[in-house]
Amino acid sequence: MRSAGSRLILLLCLASAACASSKAPGAAGTWAGNSPAAGDAGRSIRLELRPDGTATMTTESRGKGASIVDLGTWRQDGGEVKFQIEGAGGEKSGEPMTWERKGASLKPKSWNKSLYGSAGVILMLSGEDTPK
Repeated sequence: MRSAGSRLILLLCLASAACASSKAPGAAGTWAGNSPAAGDAGRSIRLELRPDGTATMTTESRGKGASIVDLGTWRQDGGEVKFQIEGAGGEKSGEPMTWERKGASLKPKSWNKSLYGSAGVILMLSGEDTPK
C-alpha cells in the first residue's frame, strides 16, 4: 500500500507532465527568409535553432555566391526568440537578434539594420512559404 505522500508525489508528477505537453512547441528547427539589404541584391538567411541551445545562421548575398556562417546560441523567452552570435571561445559578438514568434513565422524586433535593412528579416519555419 502506498503512503499518502508517495501518492501526492505521483499525482504532482503526472500533473506536471500533462502541463508540459500542453505548452506551445519551442522554436527549435530551421527558419529561412530573405532580406532586401541596401546596396545589393539582397540576402537569403537560414537560421538553424537546435534543441540544445546552439544555433547556426547562414547568410548568402544573392549574386555574390559567398556565404557567411555565424555560430552562436539561442533562447526563447515567452514569445521572443533571441540569437546571440558567439566567437570560438564563447565570447558574445554584438547585440542579439530578436524575433517575435507568430505561429510558423519569426517577426523581427531587434537586429543590425546596417546588415539586414530597416525592415529586418521575417523568417518562416522550414517547410512553410518563405517570404520574398
